[in-house]
Amino acid sequence: MAFFPTPIVVGTDGTPSSRHALLAAVELAEATGSALHIAHVRLTAGTLHGRPMTPGQRERADDEATALLEREREVAVEHGAEVAGTHLRYGERIDLAFVELQEELGAGLLVVGDPDTGSLLQRLTGQTTSTTGTVRRSGASVLVVRERAGMAPND
Repeated sequence: MAFFPTPIVVGTDGTPSSRHALLAAVELAEATGSALHIAHVRLTAGTLHGRPMTPGQRERADDEATALLEREREVAVEHGAEVAGTHLRYGERIDLAFVELQEELGAGLLVVGDPDTGSLLQRLTGQTTSTTGTVRRSGASVLVVRERAGMAPND
């Protein structure tokens, strides 16, 4: 049985490393005929600087997250991808919310940015150099996209 096509979920958090992950996921989706999903997870803690968020602050945070997903969708489309969906999720733990989305979509591949540059993967695992947490929790394969010298995401 072939691995592809399978839904691909790429995590984004607005960092350059997550942009690299997005562009890699776009290439993979195009090359394999896989559906591409772009995801952003926000914590449900509801605090800002140690204080409860006001409804206005929560609304602005939601608007920022929605705008982030729309910008990333536009980048993917500009690079030739068909985006099957964008997903804004909330959770007490980013890694668990991300994995729940992967399971819901039946995605066979999660794509995340380089943990050494403070990407979503660092937040997913709580570690700067290990993918152990996400890999352990996910039933999907995980691709970590590392930046290399001379590699720059095309905006």
